[in-house]
Amino acid sequence: MAHKKLIVFLGVFCAMILCRVCHGAKIVCDTDTSNLTNQLLIVPNDDVYTFSTIDVSPAFRLSGQYLPSLNKFKLFAYSYSKDRHVLLSAQEFEITPRMCSSNFGKNLVYGEPYERELFFQCRYICEY
Repeated sequence: MAHKKLIVFLGVFCAMILCRVCHGAKIVCDTDTSNLTNQLLIVPNDDVYTFSTIDVSPAFRLSGQYLPSLNKFKLFAYSYSKDRHVLLSAQEFEITPRMCSSNFGKNLVYGEPYERELFFQCRYICEY
C-alpha cells in the first residue's frame, strides 16, 4: 500500500515539474530589417485573444501567441500598406520540450515600400 502511494506521489511530482517546464518557458523572435535588429518576447498565455506584438519598422509588424495548454505557437508577419497592416505570413508550430533552446521558423518576407525585407527567426527558451 505504501509502495503505491509513493508511486502516485512521484507521478504527481513529475507531472508538476513537466508542467512548470512547459508554463515557465518563453519564445523569443529575433528580427532584422534594414540593418535594424529587434526582439519579440512571447510569454505563455492560454488566452486565445492575447498576442505579443512589435512594430519592427514603419513597414512591418510581428505578432505572436504561445498557448502552452495546446503546445501551440502562432506567428504573424504584417506589412504596412497604405492605411492598414496586411498579412504577409501566418505560421503555426507545435511546441515540445525537445525544442528547448533551439531555433525554428527561419523566415524572410518582403513588403512595401520598395520591397523591403524582414528576416525573423524564433527560439524556444525553457526555464527550469
